Amino acid sequence: MRMDRHDDANANALYLDYQSTTPVDASVLEAMLPYFSDDFGNAHSTSHAYGWSADAALSAAREQIASSVGAFAEEIIFTSGATEATHTAILGLLGEAKPATPHLVSVVTEHKATLGALQRAQSDYGAKVTLLEVAPDGLIDPASVADAIIDDTVLVSVMGVNNETGVIQPIQKVAKLCAARDVVFHTDLAQAVGRIPVNLQRSGIGLASLSAHKMYGPMGIGALYCCKALQQRLAPILRGGGQEQGIRSGTVPVPLAVGFGAAASLVSRRRTKEAKRLATLEGVFLERLRAHVPDASVNGGYESKVAGCLSLQFPGLDAEALLGAMPEVAVSLGSACTSAAPGPSHVLSSMGLDYEAVMGSIRLSFGAPTTLEEALFAADHIGQAAKRLRAAA
Repeated sequence: MRMDRHDDANANALYLDYQSTTPVDASVLEAMLPYFSDDFGNAHSTSHAYGWSADAALSAAREQIASSVGAFAEEIIFTSGATEATHTAILGLLGEAKPATPHLVSVVTEHKATLGALQRAQSDYGAKVTLLEVAPDGLIDPASVADAIIDDTVLVSVMGVNNETGVIQPIQKVAKLCAARDVVFHTDLAQAVGRIPVNLQRSGIGLASLSAHKMYGPMGIGALYCCKALQQRLAPILRGGGQEQGIRSGTVPVPLAVGFGAAASLVSRRRTKEAKRLATLEGVFLERLRAHVPDASVNGGYESKVAGCLSLQFPGLDAEALLGAMPEVAVSLGSACTSAAPGPSHVLSSMGLDYEAVMGSIRLSFGAPTTLEEALFAADHIGQAAKRLRAAA
């Protein structure tokens, strides 16, 4: 039986699901507030001061985001989120594709947004799709990408950081080999910005999806990085007023864009220090947890993942029962984006875990607000809940 998602017992739980979403940072909220009230103009209104002020704020936000990922401001296209950015990248490129049957290459463990866009590419554009397998650590072999590219390949898409395991894919190597074959490379960086170094210009990445609410910014806004060389090749999937250089029509929400810019700047400034802090929390947490449950293990390549993100397996336990037994801690079974269609994680299954191992796994992640005391609190409550369930079995 599924847990009641409105159970009051969970209302004050310790939040450890930062891969799902992050709270808006106080400084980000402060930057946004004036654009909900006093400076409420439409950035696309060019005939008066209200529009000019909003446009200036939008330009400043674009600069902040570009700076955080090593891009030019004019290469940042605002969208409603990373899902729309990914669809714009994949389907927009197909709108201008030359082969009669365009070929796309991606990975079985990609985010559902990418897999959904690829499915539409097949159904609506007649594209052929090759999905590459991963090793038990969740990593792809760049050589497999090279082997999959054929004459009709127009795009390769590999996410930077996996949203369930935190595994970091070798996207710079993949981007380099794609460039050598004159194939466009797209990457989903929603979980990467603020966690790993990102320099899109130096990496040779052509398209990238970004999301504000994964980096202490507001929900409802993201961006597509589209390098200058590709901007004339993308066909818009939303048509209208021709905003965002004709790639994405629609009024850009200035308050959200301002928040996005402030958040991007924030996580870039503190990335190195925060990564070290989260690694420390993770180590302390795992040591305490294994004192309770010695056979608890981390899914994926532990040496090739971002700090503070854990996919944890508890042999012999049902993860949903475990969550129900520890209402003091808010973690998840996997990606929030798959909760509407619950089932075994396609990420963990693709890594070779059997059904029981997948169903005995939870996703846990620390964030900027997480303290050492909270990490220890979580380890104790999760460990004690696991022991109670095993004792009752």
